[in-house]
Amino acid sequence: MPSVSALARDAWAGRVRAVPQLPASLARAVGGLLALRGSIGAPRLARTSLNVPTGPRRRFVSIRLDLGRVLAVGHAHHATVNDLVLTAIGGALHRLLEQRGERQETFVLSVPFSGRRQAVAGELGNQSGVIPIRVPGVGHPFTRLDAVATATRAAKLAPAGASTALLGPFFRLLARLGLFQRFISRQRTIHTFVTNLRGPAEPLSIFGCPVTGLVPLTGPTGNVTVSFAVLSYAGSLEVTLAADPDTCPDLDALRALLEHEFAALLHP
Repeated sequence: MPSVSALARDAWAGRVRAVPQLPASLARAVGGLLALRGSIGAPRLARTSLNVPTGPRRRFVSIRLDLGRVLAVGHAHHATVNDLVLTAIGGALHRLLEQRGERQETFVLSVPFSGRRQAVAGELGNQSGVIPIRVPGVGHPFTRLDAVATATRAAKLAPAGASTALLGPFFRLLARLGLFQRFISRQRTIHTFVTNLRGPAEPLSIFGCPVTGLVPLTGPTGNVTVSFAVLSYAGSLEVTLAADPDTCPDLDALRALLEHEFAALLHP
């Protein structure tokens, strides 16, 4: 076992080694402020039925799309797969709230971005950040797609994963004070989460059995009643809607609305 003095020397040596990294850390914090500028200091979102405390149950439904078609439409409009998905979700959420007798024309979607530019041996663990993207829910589908593509391009100018430099310590502090669950059950900074991962491009098999599809699963937390997970695999794009069935009983209706939005974008 190391002595107390050895531990103290090692701790101070670590602090000294960290001094040259201070400018980069400050730049990362500033980048985090820029990435989150749409949320920090902004008025809280108007109350909607999308944000109410959720229970323990979850229900999942999925939509499968042709990835080649999604890529073609996205490239034609200088947009990414993620941009097209966010656009469709914004339109579907607007129509869902309209059916519920509510009016909401824009939505703030929390979108994770990878902080890794390349694989580095010895640097394990997640390196990611989240960026709130404001997505329109009304207007012509391709006008909305152009707006979303512009917003995501601007968001990606911040240092990769910069928001973690601010959110990580903040959430850890809330957890230590026992306030984290209270915060996420009452937050009004985002409407939902949208997670998009690129999966294998070629079909996989397990013990000679072909894998015909991959379904991404996530669980909405806090007061987010429905969230979205997206995963590409072997030429298809799977979009899973995860919801609390008690606070989002019309999940099938939302899936139909999302299918309609994708159809308007992919087959105008």
